[in-house]
Amino acid sequence: MFVVGAALITSLVMGTAALAAEPDEPGLFNPQQGQWKLGDNVPFFFGNPADTPFLGDWDGNGEDTPGLFRRSDGFVYLTNTNIQGVADITYFFGNPSDVPLVGDFDGDGIDTVSIYRPSEQRIYISNHLGPNGGSLGPADYSYVFGNPSDVPFVGDFDGDGIDTIGLHRPSTGEVFLKNEHTSGPADVLMIFGDPADRYVAGDWDGDGIDTPGVFRPSNGTFYLRNENSSGGADESFQVGNEGWLPIAGRWRAPSGFALAAADRTLVARYHVERDTAEGVEIEVRDMKYWPRSFRKGLDIEPDPDRTAIVDSPGRYGGWDVLSPSTRWEFLNYGPRDDWMHFTVNRPARVAVVWRDDEPPAAWLSGWDVGGTVIIDGDIRTVYEKAYPAGDVSLGTVEVSGDWRRMYLVLLAEENGRPSPAPPTPNGYEARPNATCPPWVHDLYTTTGPDGRRYGTWHPQIDPVYWCSFGHEHGSNPDLIPGSPKIPYQYTAARVPQLEPDAGFKEFIFKDMTGNFWVRFVIHSNSAHDRRVCARFHTLIVAVYDLAGNEKFSASFKNDYGAAFATSDGGDVLLNPSGCGYSMPALSDQVGDYRTRSLNVGPASNNYERWASRDETPAVVNLGMIDFDHRFDIRNPMSHCVDFACNDVALRNVERNNGTRRTLGMASWRGAFSFDADHALGTGEYFTDPYATRRLAASAWNAVRQYVEPGFRLEFALNPTANSIRCSATDPWLFAYTCYQIGGAGNRQELPRVPDMMLEYSLREN
Repeated sequence: MFVVGAALITSLVMGTAALAAEPDEPGLFNPQQGQWKLGDNVPFFFGNPADTPFLGDWDGNGEDTPGLFRRSDGFVYLTNTNIQGVADITYFFGNPSDVPLVGDFDGDGIDTVSIYRPSEQRIYISNHLGPNGGSLGPADYSYVFGNPSDVPFVGDFDGDGIDTIGLHRPSTGEVFLKNEHTSGPADVLMIFGDPADRYVAGDWDGDGIDTPGVFRPSNGTFYLRNENSSGGADESFQVGNEGWLPIAGRWRAPSGFALAAADRTLVARYHVERDTAEGVEIEVRDMKYWPRSFRKGLDIEPDPDRTAIVDSPGRYGGWDVLSPSTRWEFLNYGPRDDWMHFTVNRPARVAVVWRDDEPPAAWLSGWDVGGTVIIDGDIRTVYEKAYPAGDVSLGTVEVSGDWRRMYLVLLAEENGRPSPAPPTPNGYEARPNATCPPWVHDLYTTTGPDGRRYGTWHPQIDPVYWCSFGHEHGSNPDLIPGSPKIPYQYTAARVPQLEPDAGFKEFIFKDMTGNFWVRFVIHSNSAHDRRVCARFHTLIVAVYDLAGNEKFSASFKNDYGAAFATSDGGDVLLNPSGCGYSMPALSDQVGDYRTRSLNVGPASNNYERWASRDETPAVVNLGMIDFDHRFDIRNPMSHCVDFACNDVALRNVERNNGTRRTLGMASWRGAFSFDADHALGTGEYFTDPYATRRLAASAWNAVRQYVEPGFRLEFALNPTANSIRCSATDPWLFAYTCYQIGGAGNRQELPRVPDMMLEYSLREN
């Protein structure tokens, strides 16, 4: 956003690639931080806070990527990837008051940057990008269109493959669309949105025609229309904040692109083990995996505060690198020959670089002596051994009078050759040990009951590209035979309401008899301030038999009531001003049966607890009897700044990454059950999103529910227990083990993973 004279003009632009087949998606740019938010993906930084943002396909590969116009130096900055980095192309653009326009103006499949000059009401079209470091040069053609106060945007409004100009006139709310690059009146006149809306255009439904969309700063909501005519929005959803600017483009992989199991990295998972008073704990801190990366100059030290540089990879150039934990407690530990564990997806050649000056550990006897490598100036011997697909166990460096230097693991395919790079769509990119670009994240979708595609579970680290998503979803559905996937936003879309992908967390465990898999999926996000006001969140509860057959499935918007400070804050009711309802009035209505407890202030160090302890109409209608539950987030990612909680502050993500979650059940009544005889229907049936009544399957807001006729499953406490608790025990599968709490003979705690910061990959949960 910038000021030209007395007119306030917002640059709203988009690029459309004629060769791409996917619908466009709206995104946002935070001008205060230079931060891009594309769909449900983790935000990334590119540019400076005052830059004017736009998206375009600069290399014709079908993927739109960021561009910026920096008025302070008059340059355009373009990048060809949707991850944090530096510009691939920069060139001098025009006058400080010019508005950048981005589109494929000649139908060649490549977007270019053109100019709208408000002082002249003139459009300058350039069908080429400027040379790197040079100047854009003269326009290919120009024409007059609109009034000085009009706000321009770009789109292919008639589906001919060529982008043209649209104008929004805030004074009247009118929209003017041109289908040719000529002076004269608009081809289409329409009214859509409010005068203060920020305009963008895109092909929202995939029909090849761009239509308007608006971002409304007053409520942080996108409104999209699928026709170039006056009328209301066909789709709306809330996302972003008042100061953010809308953008639009395509960043998904092309239709038909798919990956196979054979494309996965050689290593699937890893950990080391530590003996504690509570038993064996799994440890993943200070471990790291570099696929296809052993080369001169690589820093193999996983601890970011230390270095260990490869001077020569010898004959092992291009092999995978896996570092055991180099934490101090493991440098004088053992002897033990099954300390480090990892899983290989295929038969592999495993090599150990012995880096200590003392003789190799006994567990290396029988390994082949291979070549040598040079690390930090030291020549080190490499020991090799062939392993089949599956689990591999290696030992410690063994106890000595002093700490010993940790060894290094190298891996190749069974023929001793480096693993090949995985496939990508033409021109797309994904880098190992970096943030995953949006197109990789958006490969993880599943079909909902309405036939639409929705985001679904993915691991913390992509198993093909070994890039990090920045968030996690809890339990892996692979624990259940058949790996049933849940469409995360399906229920919220019926409200409609936007629930960001990163907030969905899964708890998967077996019931107390061991005969059924039980699955809870809750939308909870301890990093975002929106949770302070959001009373209703998607809750999915499902039961499967041991073969993976669905027995019960309920999906609805559950009521978690009013927001309080956690107990160390005195259980004070929070009172934010922007919720649109009175928090005290809500608290009086639902009492202490439904509550959300949040930390207040940096010194607060308590669980963030979401509790629903009474039988709401939804719970009763869906066949859950005496059902109460709570979710404890033991290391929440943010806290309220004060008791008003209009703002939240992020905490140290390494210590507070939102991954230490527990699920509590049956804390008030001693038992609860799933019972088909008490549900609104049996077999497959449909309700509204709040499960207050049955609906026809064809209703726009109908949500699928299921219970097998006659099905009943009871969770009952023993006489001395006071609740059932499920805790995470594995950082990769996030498997949950359930146990009863309270009374003699009941388990009070379980060994748990102390830190789930896998390769520093978790940043937003």
